[in-house]
Amino acid sequence: HHVAVLDDAGAVVGTARLRRKDGEAKAERVAVAPEHQGFGIGRALMDALEAIARDGGHSRLFLHAQDTAIPFYDRLGYERLGEPFYEAGVLHRAMARSLLP
Repeated sequence: HHVAVLDDAGAVVGTARLRRKDGEAKAERVAVAPEHQGFGIGRALMDALEAIARDGGHSRLFLHAQDTAIPFYDRLGYERLGEPFYEAGVLHRAMARSLLP
């Protein structure tokens, strides 16, 4: 599943995807254009991915957060898992959040 946020002119300013991996729901490629950050677009994208995952019967959403995005996911209630690791040459951290009420 791919989710996008468009501005008033129809340009994509935020995007994310949800993929099922090893029986789990995984958020990937979450990105918001720098000039549009700080307006709730990232939260809206994650809310959409969480709803899609929940509707698909998943009780948890996990992701690999780039080191600079960890505070954003902390604010959304994601838990840090394991030790940091490099993926595609960038420092990441596995994180997950329960989707149960």
